[in-house]
Amino acid sequence: MIVQFIRTHTGAFRTRSASRNEASDRAGVRQVADAINDVLGRLESERRGLSRRVSDVLARAAITAGNGDDEYLTREASETAHLSEFESEIKRGQIRINELERNLEKLRTVQQSLEQEFPEYFRAGRLAAAE
Repeated sequence: MIVQFIRTHTGAFRTRSASRNEASDRAGVRQVADAINDVLGRLESERRGLSRRVSDVLARAAITAGNGDDEYLTREASETAHLSEFESEIKRGQIRINELERNLEKLRTVQQSLEQEFPEYFRAGRLAAAE
């Protein structure tokens, strides 16, 4: 078995060229950077959309609540139920917005770490093209 292995694997040990190694490394870093950028974009989009929807619910709640000092005394039960529903939606939305902001901050830290660990592949905060 060993003799057969030696016969089929004769010749010198060979490695890839330095430029091919660099291109491979650059491609790997690019994949990671692209994945981070993709997730950041999706999270930012979700945060913007959710923020708009929460603002809309806040506006609807303000209209339903009215602006009188004693309006709560004469408010109909259905309006009180709507306000309770709005309050619940607003809380859930704000919790999710806070989660998204924390995740965005963490991913931006990962992005900065990638750029710091592989500065030779980045110029002005972007992955540089192969030279």
